[in-house]
Amino acid sequence: MALSQRETIRVLQELGWMPLKVAGGAECRMVQADRVLTILPKLTTGSRQTVRLNPGVGTYEFDRAYATISGRQGGYTQPIVHAFGEVGVVHAELLTPEDIRGLSGRVIAWGQNQNLDAFVHELCTAATDSPGNLPVKHLAALSLAGDLDRLEHYLAAFERGDRLGFVPYIDTGYLERAITYATSKAKE
Repeated sequence: MALSQRETIRVLQELGWMPLKVAGGAECRMVQADRVLTILPKLTTGSRQTVRLNPGVGTYEFDRAYATISGRQGGYTQPIVHAFGEVGVVHAELLTPEDIRGLSGRVIAWGQNQNLDAFVHELCTAATDSPGNLPVKHLAALSLAGDLDRLEHYLAAFERGDRLGFVPYIDTGYLERAITYATSKAKE
């Protein structure tokens, strides 16, 4: 009998993943001492079954910074880094709970081996003209690093009409929230 999406989620839940309903499907989180692992399980069937977990890893602190700066609360966790390739994928004629357990173990091992501080540092150096949500991750990383000088430079440039190549949705509100967040972190 073929494994269903519901059974896949049940097995993941038995392994300690916490399922959450989010727009577009289900996200599962596993909270560890210093990080939060996320997966977006998706089961597809055809000539064989495939489960893709699309794993990511981050921290609650990065999540808070991202949510505050973006002005959005709730929804998907914003990982600092995502796994690409076969780390979060398993294929079989008929997947079994054991396949899901093994896949979960690979994802957990991958997540534990990520140097999140190095990735946050890398995000601090991201180009301002980066696509997608990378600009918000860049601002979150700068806020966590306490880089008020650069954040204030960005805000001053925006006020002069120089958008520094940022994507259109980034406005002065994002920069003001990043500065406020960085300032509050500095006081902690």
